[in-house]
Amino acid sequence: RATSSFCKFRAKRGHLVQETARVTRISRILEQSGGVKRIFYELNKSSKYRFQLFRFRRPERRFHELLIKMNDASIPTMFQKTFVKHGIEICRHFDFKTLEDESKTWLCLMPIEKWEESMYRRISKVLNIPSNRKQILKLVKPLSLEISSWNHDHYAIMENKSNFQESFCWTEQGTINRLQTAKNILKTNLDLRRKFVLACMYFLEKDIKALWLHMTPSEKISVKTVSDSLIVELWTVALRERRKFHWTLLGNKILSSDNSYDILDISISLPYFLKKLEADVGLHCFATSINHRFLHPEQFRVCLLQLNRDEQMKIFGAYALKVLLYFLHWPHQEMFFDVAGIVMPYLSERDFFRFVHCIIREVIAKKWSDVDYVKLFKAFWQMSPDTFKDNAKENEIHSALLVVLGHNLDLQFFPMEQLLPNVAKCTSNDHPSYVA
Repeated sequence: RATSSFCKFRAKRGHLVQETARVTRISRILEQSGGVKRIFYELNKSSKYRFQLFRFRRPERRFHELLIKMNDASIPTMFQKTFVKHGIEICRHFDFKTLEDESKTWLCLMPIEKWEESMYRRISKVLNIPSNRKQILKLVKPLSLEISSWNHDHYAIMENKSNFQESFCWTEQGTINRLQTAKNILKTNLDLRRKFVLACMYFLEKDIKALWLHMTPSEKISVKTVSDSLIVELWTVALRERRKFHWTLLGNKILSSDNSYDILDISISLPYFLKKLEADVGLHCFATSINHRFLHPEQFRVCLLQLNRDEQMKIFGAYALKVLLYFLHWPHQEMFFDVAGIVMPYLSERDFFRFVHCIIREVIAKKWSDVDYVKLFKAFWQMSPDTFKDNAKENEIHSALLVVLGHNLDLQFFPMEQLLPNVAKCTSNDHPSYVA
């Protein structure tokens, strides 16, 4: 029945299935996997119809399948198993910090020409197969972004430009396991006050209490010079008064604050205490963090899975553009189309074009290549409303858009020399940045 329905779906759009082999393949996929779900992933991966088929499925079904994927995100893909561990090893011994200090910007934001040659030489010492070297080179930007994001979020514990790369605990997907990394750093000879702040950030209660006992009175007083975070302040009060951490007080302070940036420090800790907050406080914290893009993509995933279904749908509906951007980052791009199918009805035309500007100007033009963003964008364009497409002619991104949509070859042959002059004509700064 599913095979017949799919063929009718094609026929309704004037595209008759002529090859018996295709129908046979669909039947085989259904027998092996038990349903239409696998057709979306396996059938004719270069075809636009797989995305169209996805669009016509019920929203509840889409969302259910997305949550399954998000729960399974810790299972590495074959590509990740093959290349990520080599990429991590290369990045582990590459002096990012010196290069970033000299350029005063993160490596992932530098022109690729500035570091590509030296990085390729380093990769060549590890791998003999040229094609594998190129695959790993594609991972350098997202892996370096992981490192830079971690350094940015943990500036409070950085002592004399400390380098904690040896303490990083990497996952097989190419992200930093922040909780385990924090536990590793607590075993180093870092200053006790900074260890205390780090333990507070990750709500490591046993470590918090143990460190407090080992700190001198002057160290306890000077903790606030390391971090003025609300969480550190409340833990300090609780320990001095010898009582439990006051969750209600934390919630009241969060809700009474007029400054959304008070949640910046809290957002780093949010995945580790979200369920301890009252539902309205937790949702407020999460929503504010999304709106200002305080959360790391993996933190976003972990927090989202802690909400109930109604709360999850509220987040997707209210912050459609921000949610879409989270799934444009490594390693969550494989869920991008699931998310796009859900948020598309909530995406305003203005936000749609803000996203188009972002992916063309901030991702494709700046040579991010951890996935084929040209192919990803073209598929996203296919599933977009016709009214949005028609109005693209009036938008300043239109000429650059035509260059991207007109490319039908492999990514290595993409005409960057045609795209960049057209991107340079775009003067609007209304779009969000790719790297928050």
